[in-house]
Formats: sequence, structure tokens, C-alpha cells
Amino acid sequence: MAEARKAVEDLVRLSSRVIRILGQNPGPYTLAGTNTYLVTLPSAAATSSKLASRPSILVDTGEGIDSYIPLLERALKGAVDGDAVQKGHARKTSAPTNREDAMEEDDEDEDEDDLTSWISDIVLTHRHHDHVGGLPSILSLLSKLRAEATVTLPAPRIHKFPDAQSDPDLVKMLHSLPKGSFTPYAEIGGAPSPLWPLQEGSVVQATNDKVSTSLQVLHTPGHTADHICLLLTEEKTLLTGDHVLGQGTTVFEDLTAYMSSLRKCSRSLEQVGPSLEEQSNTTENRLYPAHGPVVEEGRKMLKQYLDHRLEREAQVVELLKSSPDADAGPTPSTVTVAGKEYRLGSPWKIRQMVLKLYSNYPENLFPAAARGLYLHLRTLSSPDVEQAKPSRVRCLQTTSFARRASAEAAQDVGNCPPMPQSDPEWVEAMELDWALIEPQPSGDAPNHEHL
Repeated sequence: MAEARKAVEDLVRLSSRVIRILGQNPGPYTLAGTNTYLVTLPSAAATSSKLASRPSILVDTGEGIDSYIPLLERALKGAVDGDAVQKGHARKTSAPTNREDAMEEDDEDEDEDDLTSWISDIVLTHRHHDHVGGLPSILSLLSKLRAEATVTLPAPRIHKFPDAQSDPDLVKMLHSLPKGSFTPYAEIGGAPSPLWPLQEGSVVQATNDKVSTSLQVLHTPGHTADHICLLLTEEKTLLTGDHVLGQGTTVFEDLTAYMSSLRKCSRSLEQVGPSLEEQSNTTENRLYPAHGPVVEEGRKMLKQYLDHRLEREAQVVELLKSSPDADAGPTPSTVTVAGKEYRLGSPWKIRQMVLKLYSNYPENLFPAAARGLYLHLRTLSSPDVEQAKPSRVRCLQTTSFARRASAEAAQDVGNCPPMPQSDPEWVEAMELDWALIEPQPSGDAPNHEHL
């Protein structure tokens, strides 16, 4: 049975530098909604500065739900400033439920109309709509707040790891917004762009002449090719986007890249040491995910994610040692590659594997499970260079989309079929046969690296 969805507050200060604002878009894939994060200067330092010296960074934007905008405005006007922050007991602020509540809260917070922080930078963790779709409404709010401010403030810079697939549509949308909505990036000798390009190790800072808050980019492909995590260096905490969730596990486009990214995050946290927030008294690192609650034991969670994928991989390999027809028993055959013979196990289709491995799951989860298995099989059909592991599985057919991919790449895609790019291609992928590769019991052991 699926775990009940955990509640997440609408607006809450999580640390002296981090405020979480819920995107108001609950759903089966977003859980309580998309968490956006206002990363600020330390709250004690920020309140003693002039407005121009109190910049902040917004990480992700939600998907453009109207009820999100008042929450962001409240955060920028100090509705959560001064809230006590205790581990596991952060105070929360919710959107008022009616006009009378809003008027009462205005009476209680006489200074709330004045900005206590402004957004100098927006960082997008990846291309998905529930992370970038809120840009138009957020930029509109920020334009209004800048116009009302008593000092001149620059429009925000928008940062993103480049992605050739989705960036053109995002750039087109941003160009359609009113002039002055954002500060463009101007590459020397190139045309201005709305997007400031990020790369591994890039740092985005909110700073004044006394203190800084820094987000360092970790490129973490897997969920998407352009996905990044952000190391909040002053806290030694990690904003994980959709790479690691606060509840359940995430989906991914490339399992090999995803596993490598999990290892990268683990290494990074080990290198920086445990989180430094006052309420953290463990040797762990806190994670701020884009969905679900805060993860206090971040290193432990990363290991659990990695172990879960390795466990599923082992289950796939063990299943492929048998036959889909239990009564028939295994019917091994051989294949010759580069003049050497390999023994193949019985062929399995993904739909047969789903029925075996996910028999205790609701059928509505089978399509997602099937796609996840396809990614595991792709990974097993290629050598893992990073872990020095040979190929374990072979795809027994060549698909039409594999031939298309080969033509586009002007080279043979080899044993590892490409990712389907459409529903018809996914249907075709589900009918592929896969078999376990095993060395012949006699003679020299074959070199799996060349499969």
C-alpha cells in the first residue's frame, strides 16, 4: 500500500537562511506540491540592513498557481521573519482563508507592507513545468514590488543549466514578457539571452558588504539531463530539486546518469562535513527537496536511494536467470560477438517482468514500473565504466527508433537501445526481448566490455 502523503506547510522558515514556499499544486507526482525556496542572508543580519542590502535567491517557481503569489509576497514582506526555528518545529504561516482573516493579520503585522527582502536571482533546478511554469506570474509580482519600493532595485537574473531540448521554448516565453521583467545575460559577441547559463561548480550569491549566502551548482543529470542540485555552502545543506524527494522515490530519464549523480551528491556532502545550522546536532546533512518534507539525514537518504536502485537491479538480474514460463524452465541459447560465444538466458518482455516484480502493486502503477524497468535494462546492457562493471543483459531485437537514432548519430548505437521519444516508441519498447548474458562454462571467459 502506498504511503500516505505527508503534509507540507504553505510558508515556513526552515533555517536562518531558508524559507520554503509551497507551490499550491498538489498531485500524485508533485505530492503536497512543488517546494520553492527563498534563500536569504541570515535573518538576524538581514533585518539590520537597508533594503538594497537584503537580496535573496528564489530556487524554482512552481507552475503558476494564483494562490502561490500572495505567499511569496508575504515572505518578501517579512511575514516569516523572526519566527523561531527549532529542529522539527519550525513555525509556519498559511495563506489567510478569508478577507476578515487577512485584515486581522494586517492589523497584527503593521510593518508587513514594507519589503524586507528582494529577489536578485532565480535559479531553476531543471526544465519541468512545475519548476519553471511560475516564472511569468512571479516576474510580474517582482516588477510590481520594485515599482512600489522606495529604492531602485534591479530585475532578477534567471539561472539555468543549458538544455537544447527545452530552453528555446522557455526563452520564447520569457521574451514575450514585458520589457524589464528580468536582467538578460549578454555573452561577449553574442545576443542577449534571458537565461544565465550554469555549469558544474557555478556559484550564485546573495551578498552585501557584511555577509553572503552562496549556492554552488552540482550538475546531477538523471531525472533530466539539465538537472542541478545546489549546495548552500554556509549551512552545508543541499537543495535537491527532484533528484531526491522528501517522501518516496523519484523518476528518471537516465538511470546510469542518475546513479552517478547520487554518488556525486554523497561525495560532496562527505567532503563538506555535517550541516552547520544551530538546530543540527548530528553528523548528518539536511536536504531541502522540491517535493515533500525536509530530509534531516541527507547522507542516509542518498544511500537508501542508491541501495534501492541496486536492489531493483539485482532483482532484475535474478529474474532473468529463470524463464517467464515456470513450467518450461530456462531455454538458454548462445550469441557470438567479436568471435566469442556467450550464453543467453531465456528471453523476457518487460510486461512479463512487471507482473512478476510488481505483483503486489496497484495496476495503475504498472506503466511507470515498466518504464523504470526499461531504464534498468538499458543500464545493464551497457558496461558501467565508473563502477568497472561489464554488460549483464542483451536486447535481442533492434527497434525502429534504434535505427532512427543510429542514423541521426551516424553510428551504431550498439546493444543498448536508445530512449523512446514518443508513446508509439514506448509501445514498441515494451515488446522487446531481453536476456541475461553469462560466460560459457568452459574455455576462456569472454570480455563483456565489448558487448
